[in-house]
Amino acid sequence: MPKVYLLRHGQSEANVRGILAGPDNSINLSDKGVRESRIVSKHLQKIEFTQIYTSPISRCIQTINSLISAKPQIPLLIEERIQEMNYGAWNGKELKALSKKREWKSIQNQPSKFKFPQGESFLQLRKRVQSFLNEIETLQGPVLVVSHGDVIKMMLTCTLNLS
Repeated sequence: MPKVYLLRHGQSEANVRGILAGPDNSINLSDKGVRESRIVSKHLQKIEFTQIYTSPISRCIQTINSLISAKPQIPLLIEERIQEMNYGAWNGKELKALSKKREWKSIQNQPSKFKFPQGESFLQLRKRVQSFLNEIETLQGPVLVVSHGDVIKMMLTCTLNLS
């Protein structure tokens, strides 16, 4: 297994508004997120990545643009399996309101048993993330993966073989 660096996208407009963005590709980084991406790029330039994988969602690509501009020789691969979770009917809703739903407790206590209404289950997310991890395990050298909070948590869950 290569050394894998996990990077969550910078602060997005949805983060500022307290919205569960989901796979919405029209949500961009906030001004703070743009600044964060420039700062992290300076640190990441010191690492000789053999490949960079990114979610196809714009906020992830925006996060990594500075690094790609500085190091265009690093292969950039758009990877569907590491895109944001599909929260279905909850996409675009305020987190404050969602946290009051009775289903919220289930997500917090037993996420493996939860499927978002008209969306994805955590088991479905785990399957696609595990497929990606299986594919990259034979790579050599450091690899950067740019993704989303829940996807990164699932990568760690899979790697540590947690349930």
